[in-house]
Amino acid sequence: MSEPLDLDALEARASKATDGPWNVYDGWSNDHSTRTRGIGSSAIPESECVFEDPYLVSTDADFIAHSRTDVPALIARVRELEPLVLEGDWETVRDALDALPEGAQIRWTTGDPIRISLAVKIINVVGNTRWSATDGRYIPSESIARDETPIEVIA
Repeated sequence: MSEPLDLDALEARASKATDGPWNVYDGWSNDHSTRTRGIGSSAIPESECVFEDPYLVSTDADFIAHSRTDVPALIARVRELEPLVLEGDWETVRDALDALPEGAQIRWTTGDPIRISLAVKIINVVGNTRWSATDGRYIPSESIARDETPIEVIA
């Protein structure tokens, strides 16, 4: 299995790069003897990376240029998809569970032997909140929070 992504390191490298968007352009070397392909930022016109290689594939250059905006977007999406983990004293966890919207889904471990539990938040017609567990039980937030195990919000 591959190592987990270090999103903080990726984000730090991306934030240090010249602002985008970046552009791909074709031209000639200063002495006009070599065809060039360059990648530069419109934010800083002199910030260009010139490849004096007539065989540089334009799709590669396009990929590099788009990475300036694609990488930060991908980092943001991965962070968005990482599950929120509720931890702390049971009252804090209970309050966090109660603050989740109807339809939220959670996963936690419970019992002896330890088993994984899944539940979906439901609110009945009179406004009472319960968690519908996969084993058919309806569990109040307080009972889940008192298990004192980390709870992942998975949806």
